[in-house]
Amino acid sequence: MGLSRAVTFGTGGGTFAYHSAAAYTGGPLTVNHHSTLTGSGNLGATAVTIAAGSTVLPVQADLTPCTLTMGATTFLAGGNYNFLIADATGAAGTGYSTVAATTLDLTGLNGTMPFNINLESLAGDVAGE
Repeated sequence: MGLSRAVTFGTGGGTFAYHSAAAYTGGPLTVNHHSTLTGSGNLGATAVTIAAGSTVLPVQADLTPCTLTMGATTFLAGGNYNFLIADATGAAGTGYSTVAATTLDLTGLNGTMPFNINLESLAGDVAGE
């Protein structure tokens, strides 16, 4: 039986990348200031907290959009979701990045304390835009 521990990283920066279809079993993840949770993997039932100044970035190892799957997820004020778009009419997880969470807690957010969604086009410049 594996040991499951809470993992907290950040304040000085860092990246937790998970690119595996096998469910992660390491315990809850807390992503703090100047840190990034990235990957294309299955975090299974793992609870995830994206804190102020931190980022969640669903992306394949080759920097293409994907789906990052996780358990109960909390987005805190000042956190970031970097949303990559390669094809806006494509499917979720291939045309654009997505997070699949069992639940999403946004209760700490309001008009003066938002969570940031940052859009990035991977298609380059498009005429007329």
